[in-house]
Amino acid sequence: MAQWNKDSQSYLNNNKTLFEIVGLADKDGNIINTFGAASNVPLSNGDIAGYSHVHKFGKNPDLANGTVETIWDGSVIYPWATWDAGASLVYLKSTTSDTQNVFVQGLNQDWELTSETVTLTGTTAVATQNTYRRVFRMYNQGTTNFAGDITAHYGSGTGTVVAKMLNGYNQTLMCVYTVPAGYTAFLTDMEFSSPKNAELRLELFVRPFNNVFRIQHAGSAYGSQYEKNMDVPLKITEKSDIDLRALAGTGGVDASASFNLILVDNTYL
Repeated sequence: MAQWNKDSQSYLNNNKTLFEIVGLADKDGNIINTFGAASNVPLSNGDIAGYSHVHKFGKNPDLANGTVETIWDGSVIYPWATWDAGASLVYLKSTTSDTQNVFVQGLNQDWELTSETVTLTGTTAVATQNTYRRVFRMYNQGTTNFAGDITAHYGSGTGTVVAKMLNGYNQTLMCVYTVPAGYTAFLTDMEFSSPKNAELRLELFVRPFNNVFRIQHAGSAYGSQYEKNMDVPLKITEKSDIDLRALAGTGGVDASASFNLILVDNTYL
């Protein structure tokens, strides 16, 4: 294939002129020569400098009839207004005697990614070491399954529940995310499932920083699965909140969904 040199306005001839090509390389400068889904392996492995992958998945076990709810363990619209009061310590506790380690991930007071491990003390609330503006993932870091539900509360052990792990899952199921400061997220796809004989409407809401939530996509399914692949990814700027919601045509519906983001350091854009 002929190579065109934009500077000399001529074709490459006997390797005596410069030419330009575009390729995908890892952080060490090695050309990535895989194609299709396999080309995402270096991304998942953290080999591409400035790029990372975020997979968010959630489940709402009891959607109310005719009420829009976030797809998360809390079975209501996610309480974003609680976080609007500012960064705070978060308090974790169990409904039983659980004493395992819990991994907590979110954003600190500067909207930067932060995480820590918290050791539960049963039904007595224990505070995080860090203050948080958002918490969007928790999971069991121990070797024993949780015996009860684990809840994370804003500001005190009796504050608003901002994250929750239902018994049997050992992981939060939250279709919410906030883009860290200094990054841009590109939403590549989403999906949700409707149980047999149940009608569901999917609503993707995004709230840019210091703005309001605005719907960005909607879809419906009846006893089936809905999938949306973004051939051109949806660009979501730093500090924006993402909330995947559902509206059920009947009460008591168990809905699940997920979405994928490519997170890019703004210095690479």
